[in-house]
Amino acid sequence: MLTGGRHDVRERTGAIGSRRRAAPIAALAAGLAVACGPVPEPLDAAPPSDPAPVALGAPDPGAREPAGAPPGASRGGVRIYPETLLELVPGDPRDAVRLGDVALCQPCHVEVYDAWRASVHAASSFDNPWYRQAFDAFRAEQGAEASRFCSGCHDPVMLLAGAVDVPIEATDPRAQLGVTCMVCHGAVEVRADGNASYTLSTSPVPIPDPANREEVAVHVAALTPAPLRTAALCGTCHRGFLGPDMHNPHFLGGVDDLTPWARSAFAGSRASRLDAPVEEATCQGCHMAQVPASDRDFATTDGHIATHRVPGAHTALAAARGDDAQREAIAARLADVARVDVAALRSGGRSTRPADGARLAPGAIELDVVVRNLGVGHHLPGGTRDLQDTWLEVEVRDADGALVAEAGTRHAQTPDETAHRLFAAPVDDEAEVQLLHHVQHFRAMVFDRTIAPRDAEVVRYAFELAPGVAQPLSVDVRLRHRRHARAMYDAACEATRSERGRAFLATAVTLGRAPIDACVPQPIVELASARVWLGEGASSRAPEGGATAPAFARLFDHALARIGDVSEHLDDARPSLAAALRAATTDRERARVHLQSARLEARQGRLAAALAAAGRAERLAGEGPAIHRVRGDAYAQVWRWEDAAAAYRRAAEGAPGDDGRWTDLARALGSAGRDAEALLAADVGLRLTPQSGELLRTRYLALDAAGADDAELARAAYLARRPPDRLSELQLRSGVRDPACARERMPMHVHALRPAR
Repeated sequence: MLTGGRHDVRERTGAIGSRRRAAPIAALAAGLAVACGPVPEPLDAAPPSDPAPVALGAPDPGAREPAGAPPGASRGGVRIYPETLLELVPGDPRDAVRLGDVALCQPCHVEVYDAWRASVHAASSFDNPWYRQAFDAFRAEQGAEASRFCSGCHDPVMLLAGAVDVPIEATDPRAQLGVTCMVCHGAVEVRADGNASYTLSTSPVPIPDPANREEVAVHVAALTPAPLRTAALCGTCHRGFLGPDMHNPHFLGGVDDLTPWARSAFAGSRASRLDAPVEEATCQGCHMAQVPASDRDFATTDGHIATHRVPGAHTALAAARGDDAQREAIAARLADVARVDVAALRSGGRSTRPADGARLAPGAIELDVVVRNLGVGHHLPGGTRDLQDTWLEVEVRDADGALVAEAGTRHAQTPDETAHRLFAAPVDDEAEVQLLHHVQHFRAMVFDRTIAPRDAEVVRYAFELAPGVAQPLSVDVRLRHRRHARAMYDAACEATRSERGRAFLATAVTLGRAPIDACVPQPIVELASARVWLGEGASSRAPEGGATAPAFARLFDHALARIGDVSEHLDDARPSLAAALRAATTDRERARVHLQSARLEARQGRLAAALAAAGRAERLAGEGPAIHRVRGDAYAQVWRWEDAAAAYRRAAEGAPGDDGRWTDLARALGSAGRDAEALLAADVGLRLTPQSGELLRTRYLALDAAGADDAELARAAYLARRPPDRLSELQLRSGVRDPACARERMPMHVHALRPAR
């Protein structure tokens, strides 16, 4: 977060601004629907539909909504409950039976059906014990009406049938339907809010004679609505938030895989950094890749079909159902998503980067382990980040293989205080971390250690090296993942073995489905590993895993991670940047280093140095949104808002689907006193992230400066979504309650390796 002259600290005078001054922003807004992302790959034999009019759920950018309300409202759907944003098309029959009739699709789409049945989508409802225990706890405390909030995404059939308003019986087959075929294929409109922000049609669909091409074409057209192949469709449920409608006292953002994707190179945004080439992909491109299929399925084209297994990282569900094929699909999806490395070592006052072959002196040793998210288009790990259990294990051994020190190695069996975990920590009113996804207790997120797309994190480990330890030492690092931490595993197992849980298992068997036994031990997947050798004799030993990456990549990753540290430690990134520049072999690599140097200088308020480094990057790589963004950051850091706005405008121009660029631009324009343009930029950003408190704040201030009649409505919209007033208090209290929370809140912190006995 940049500091300095924000929109609310300047003196606001004058009219709202001229049309001439607003024109450049309006022109960008007009192109937003076309430029938000790549055209998705076709999923089946249907004629490709044009996703552009839907984009990321944005309405026509030329049409302005009432000024007091954020943009992105529905275009005519009928909202059925206040607790969920799910809508029906006007006059829809609200036919829950048709919505849940998966048997209708099975005869012609047998392979799609079988794959879907193995997916998390098919197990998102009450047969899922992880979800059920959280839902039951929520409902017991907040009531049936509030629990509709969950069902818009998890149980749409039950929601439309009114079945979540009454006690949910284990014998009800609808409670085991999850997200059915017609939920995705019947979503005719999507909006960017999240919390089931889609408009659904449950009207009859034409069932064709497979031999009649015209009937097939009509069927395909009816079941291929414009949002189907877009990331926006997935974002309707894979973006969520809490608020008063769910009986939470204030707004709190939740699961969000759409925003980090839209800000990443995977979505076509080049505003985060200069990077190695990345193949663009939507959610479907990664999670619904083409797989071999037979002609038994009428959606097969050229011997392939889009997998409806939708593999992600839910290894526990596949194991709980004994589904080896799904486990294999998940393992393939998780291959090569990350890299780990021992990127630096400090010993005896000397620093070595990378750590290979470093000299060792008895006494304090510090190791920098870097984790880079290479292949995940959202956070690593993503989804419900509070429930993820992804951690690092580190082992240091002497030349004879005897253990010297370790960290995280016990975490697979029991919570290990030395383990560094990649997860997010919500707390309740008493600042206690919530481990069971009981969202009714969430009050603030005190830290989030997950890693954004193509980003890196550094974790420092420290131990004491005793004199006489046989060298060389080996350092092994492993990044391991299982779907749930121990507390959630235990809760789901208890829910499975309870009388209610056994009834759900029996119903699954009656329906001919694989029952979900959450007491089955969770599989653990190794996502990445590395080995380096240190000290005397290390030169004769070859590194392994992530440590075999080119020197430039290892040094660059370390610098990239260190630049995210607190201000007083930023200079620690300079040696890695200098070494990466020496190791660079192409102009593009040199440009990447120079731009990270510019980012470092900008964070330290060294404007001239930042602009000079950005200029060097531009001469080597050409102009681009990442360079303009860093220039904007440099100007904003020293309150030169006019210059910042000019740079941010060019960044937004080059990455129009990246809401972060519109947030930067709106803030800079507002701080420069250009309220009309700030309002327009905020409106464009809000079409991408309608719940953004920062954009709603800029919007309110711009309207207030103009004396607009509905400025108070805009103010109320902002206040409803601003950060919790108690955030700082809860963060501090959580650190007092648990020192690990205080440690994990720091961008880079030290884990003490446990000495061998």
